[in-house]
Amino acid sequence: MSISPPLTSSSAPNKPLSVSSTFYYGSHTSSGANVVFRSMDSVLFHVNSDDLASASSTAFHAQISKPEACSHLDEVIDIPDNSDVLSIILCVLYDVPCGGRSPPFKNLEKAIDRMAAYGVIPKAHILPSTHIHALLLSHAFEEPLMLYTLAAHYVLDDLAMSTSAHLLSLSLSDITGDISTRMGPIYMKRLMNLHMQRTELLKRLLIQPPETHQPTRMCGYAEQKKVSGSWMVIAASLAWSAGPDFQTDGIQMAFSVLGDGLICERCCVCLDVRVKDVLVQWSSAKRTI
Repeated sequence: MSISPPLTSSSAPNKPLSVSSTFYYGSHTSSGANVVFRSMDSVLFHVNSDDLASASSTAFHAQISKPEACSHLDEVIDIPDNSDVLSIILCVLYDVPCGGRSPPFKNLEKAIDRMAAYGVIPKAHILPSTHIHALLLSHAFEEPLMLYTLAAHYVLDDLAMSTSAHLLSLSLSDITGDISTRMGPIYMKRLMNLHMQRTELLKRLLIQPPETHQPTRMCGYAEQKKVSGSWMVIAASLAWSAGPDFQTDGIQMAFSVLGDGLICERCCVCLDVRVKDVLVQWSSAKRTI
C-alpha cells in the first residue's frame, strides 16, 4: 500500500490514510474516481460509480446512495470489511488481477461470502474467462475440498467441475457434516457418483482377462487357463484396493509380473494387448463431475 496525502473524513479528521495500490485515484478508469471507500483497517479505495454500475446494477448500491456527494473526494464511505476482502471484491467487479501476492484461499473465500452484503452475486462474476476464476482454480491443488465446496455453495459449475478432478484421492468419509451442508446435496451426490463410477469402471476393466489364442503344441487351453487364472488373482488384488484415483503405472506394474513368467510369445502378445486396452480406457475415463 502507498500513503496518500491527508484526507479528511467525519470520523477521522486530518488523519493520513493509506491508499490501495490497486484502486488509487485514476486507476482502471479514464473518467476518474468519484467514490472513495474506506476499509476497516483504514485503507482507501478510489472507484468510479459508473464502472460499478456497469459491472452490476446492484453492486454497492446501498452504500452509494448519493454518488455525487463524493464527487470532490471530501468524504469517504466506510465499508465494514478489511482491505483484503474489499480489494478482492472490487477486483472481481473490475475483472482485474489482485495486485501483489496472490491472496490466500481463506481471504478469497471470505470475500466471496461477503459479496452478497454489497449486492454482488458471485455466480454472475466468477466465470471461466475471468481473473478471479483463474485465481481460485490456482488453489485447487492445495485446497481442493474447500474450493469445491465453495463452488458448489454458489453454484459455480465450471469451477466445481475443474476442481473435482483434484478430489479423486479424497476419502469421502473425510467430508464433515458442516462441509456437506455447505456443499449441498446436488454437488455432494455428483462427487459421490464420480467416485463410485470410476471405481466400478476400473473393476469392470480388470475383471476381463486377456484373449486366448489358437492352441499350439507348447501352449494349449490348459496353459492359457492358467494365464487367465493368474490374471484374475492379480485383478482381484487390484480391485480390492481400487479407487477413483488409481494410477495407471500401478496397473502396468502389477501385470508386468505376470508377463515376466510367461514363456509363450502368443500369450505375451495377448497379455500386452489386454493391459494396454485397460490403460487406455482407464486413462480416458471421466475425471470430473
